Amino acid sequence: YLRGVVPNELGSTDRSRSEAIKTLTIAARTFAYSSLGQNAVRGFDVYSDSRSQVYRGVDSEKPFSNLMIDETRGIIATYRGKPIVAFYSSTCGGRTEDYREVFQRAPIPYLQGGAVCPDTSSPYHSWDEHIRISQIQGKLDRFAGVGKLTRLEPIRRSQWGRTVEMRFVGTQGEKVLKGINIRSALGLRSNWITDFDVHLDSSGYIFEIHVGGKGWGHGVGLCQIGTVELAGRGWNFEQILKHYYKGIEVTRRW
Repeated sequence: YLRGVVPNELGSTDRSRSEAIKTLTIAARTFAYSSLGQNAVRGFDVYSDSRSQVYRGVDSEKPFSNLMIDETRGIIATYRGKPIVAFYSSTCGGRTEDYREVFQRAPIPYLQGGAVCPDTSSPYHSWDEHIRISQIQGKLDRFAGVGKLTRLEPIRRSQWGRTVEMRFVGTQGEKVLKGINIRSALGLRSNWITDFDVHLDSSGYIFEIHVGGKGWGHGVGLCQIGTVELAGRGWNFEQILKHYYKGIEVTRRW
């Protein structure tokens, strides 16, 4: 399973990225291990798409990532003896986020956010987009359901800077969305919004939004681009894992 996951995450699997690949391998193995049995009633453990980890099969395997998987065989990340829920994303924009703020669930001690991340080499460390409402209306209807938008109001940011509450006002009422639902409704790369403007048509409806932001993904846990940079600075896989997942241990289970 890992052989069809790991080589697709970093893009390149050459020797210079060995510690980064080992780090991501352990995170991916831990995620899969902690997911065992979660979908038992459906007859499987993990999805093959972004709901779990994207698995692209035998054709995506690479010899060097296979070697890194073998070298870290049985190693997982644990917290108080149990495998962690090893969240990771592509680019966190410079700092990771609290699990509870993004997913609106009970906090997880090792996913508190705030880890400083050197991911400036990512093209998505910062970004700027103009989004046409007509292109995301289906998402807006699914997550907000307020009809034609007349107002968007960011309400609250997390302590690390991401927008975690936003009011959507439209012709059919208003609704406050929280956490990752904001990103999903607006089709954003992340919840870290640094600039936000709306453009109205002659009838007073929003037809376009301009958004500046940082990062790609939920920003919780390990940052893939940051991992590559830290590995390039000489950090080993255990140091990197403990940087992103606070208070964990790196354990060989088999």
